[in-house]
Amino acid sequence: MMRMHCFSLIKRVAPSGSPRRLPGLLAAGALLLAWAGAPATAFAAGTPSPEGDVLVRVDGQPITRAEVFALNPQAQSNALAANQTAQTLINRLLLNKAAKAQGLDQEPGVKAALQSAEQTVLAQAALAHHLQGQPIDEQEVKQQYETMVKQNPPHQYRVRLITVASHALAEKVLNDLKSGKRFTDLAAEHSTGPNAALGGELGWVLRPQLQASVGTALKALKPGEITGPVSVPEGWAIVQLLQKRPTEVLPVDAVRARIEQQIRNKQEADYLAQLRAQAKIEVVGAKPDQPASAASGAGVQQ
Repeated sequence: MMRMHCFSLIKRVAPSGSPRRLPGLLAAGALLLAWAGAPATAFAAGTPSPEGDVLVRVDGQPITRAEVFALNPQAQSNALAANQTAQTLINRLLLNKAAKAQGLDQEPGVKAALQSAEQTVLAQAALAHHLQGQPIDEQEVKQQYETMVKQNPPHQYRVRLITVASHALAEKVLNDLKSGKRFTDLAAEHSTGPNAALGGELGWVLRPQLQASVGTALKALKPGEITGPVSVPEGWAIVQLLQKRPTEVLPVDAVRARIEQQIRNKQEADYLAQLRAQAKIEVVGAKPDQPASAASGAGVQQ
């Protein structure tokens, strides 16, 4: 009956000369012990390591502090998280090396996936870079908030409904109410609505959440009054207004995040529209039942 459409390290080196190179898992284990024994503050982003920002090398390929922190920001203050993240990066390097050794990076499916991943990262970087130069104006936030307040329905209604299939039964229910029978009892007995067991009560609702005919009927009622039969898609309804109160308006700070996201979405859409206007987009191979204009208007998938 209701239509709900309203509105979060430290590498150890040999005592003299160059670092000792420990094979495979032994080196990883040594790294784990070294980090686990270090205080959490040793993993702060600004803490230097003996070889600059390099934390470990895998067959000569470095893993840096920045890579560890980028993959897991908690690693900056948590030694265990730093170790676990470093082990993940070591495993990833080894698997990458194995894949390339077997020529898997040249397989069509893998190449397509790598290309898609690169395009996604670059697209996200382009949007992020553009938005950095588009600060959200406080005046725009206030203007959007004021628009939302004006569009907000002014009243809430506490409503009961009895919904039945036939007009004749609706008339009978209405006559029973006039003769003194309880609304809740008749709702439990006759209503086909989902709130029949609750005496037909819908709780506090806004008019746009109700069927249009029910919302119109409410406008003529005072608290306690009943009207009907009212035509609804399910048949016929008897409507009772229990209470009416002004809609509570949330302060701007309570909806600020939602407003700012709407502004960001518009900024992204405007930027994409600008890029599309500057580009030459040719639709090739459109299906016979798909006009070229519709295909060319498709959004960019990220």
